[in-house]
Amino acid sequence: MLKLWIKISLLGVIFCLLVYVGALAEPSLRAKNDKQFQQNWISGKAVSIENLKKWEFKNIQFNEQYINSLQQTNHIIVLGSSHAMFIRAAQFNSPNIKIQPNLTFFNHWITGINNGLEIPQHFYRQYQQRKLAPRLVVLGIDPWLLQGASDIGTSDPTVAGNDPFSLPSSTGVPLFAPTIHTLTNIFDLSQIHIINDLKQQLTQIQREINSKTQKFQYVFTAFLPTWATITQPMTVNHIMNRDGSFTCAPDVIRCQWDNMEAQRQKVREGLPKNINIFSQPMNPALQQQFESFIQNMKSNGSHVIFVMTPLHPIAYDALKTMPNMKLIDAYYRNVASKFNIPMVGAFDPTLCQLLETDFVDADHLNEVGTAKLLTQPNCTTGPWAKVIAAVQP
Repeated sequence: MLKLWIKISLLGVIFCLLVYVGALAEPSLRAKNDKQFQQNWISGKAVSIENLKKWEFKNIQFNEQYINSLQQTNHIIVLGSSHAMFIRAAQFNSPNIKIQPNLTFFNHWITGINNGLEIPQHFYRQYQQRKLAPRLVVLGIDPWLLQGASDIGTSDPTVAGNDPFSLPSSTGVPLFAPTIHTLTNIFDLSQIHIINDLKQQLTQIQREINSKTQKFQYVFTAFLPTWATITQPMTVNHIMNRDGSFTCAPDVIRCQWDNMEAQRQKVREGLPKNINIFSQPMNPALQQQFESFIQNMKSNGSHVIFVMTPLHPIAYDALKTMPNMKLIDAYYRNVASKFNIPMVGAFDPTLCQLLETDFVDADHLNEVGTAKLLTQPNCTTGPWAKVIAAVQP
């Protein structure tokens, strides 16, 4: 009996050593697999169903590889943050002009692109250098484009992003969710900053725990066949489509809410982030850079369309009196008018006939909401049909 236990113990030690060695090699192994997947995906080679459901690899390097692999220009590209993730070519049909089926399209959205204008400009410059300037650039005009460096709600876009719909708690219960009344009437702005910092620290701890758990799962499954795996992946199986746009996993409540109170709680949880965003003044230097960017694209033969993501009705009601919101909205509309650029959207969801069910959280539309946003005539200003007609193949 003793010998049996000794053998079992030795096997246990050997297994632990294998896992430890695997953990040391895990970063390079994962990077190698991701790189191979990116190359296969870009080249149109077959990828497994399991891999097809991952989208975390869609970072700056992936978008660069995609652009470098192009043999001909894309008629339409999207440059934006996760606010633009559901935009697809078919949504650009106007009442009078239907886009042709052979129109080429790619959505370059990146999670956590909250780094000013540098990333959109970088991607456009790559198209420009290859003499493949797109006919139409759909530009997500988020508030932070004009606010300079900010660490509010950002992530490093050069690495794999986190699920944009993830909750701080793996159980789906927010760690901290203040009410609108609390945010607007009890705490002053400095207290909100303190609370938001605490929430971010708790969220970071939870992410680190999840990361370590996922790393163990990754190494564990590398040693055992899938049928023998006793753990389930913690990541949600969302899908990145061939056109770069995003499709939510069908079983994720955060994309299509059945429980409206749960969604409202998620919106309240996101209010501190949006309060901070709309508390930041516009940077005059970035405004000048933004207008130079628009002029550069137009001088290269690219038409431009602005897309502004509305806020969830609860979030808008809590934030609509903030002075910066009005200033940002007015500035973008003035630039659109100055350069004769169609503009879609508004911070006010009622202007675009959007309901609570069209949102994921405080400032992200779901797939249905995005499609509605781009088809509401009263939500669009400028020569929409004229521009769509001009970019046809």
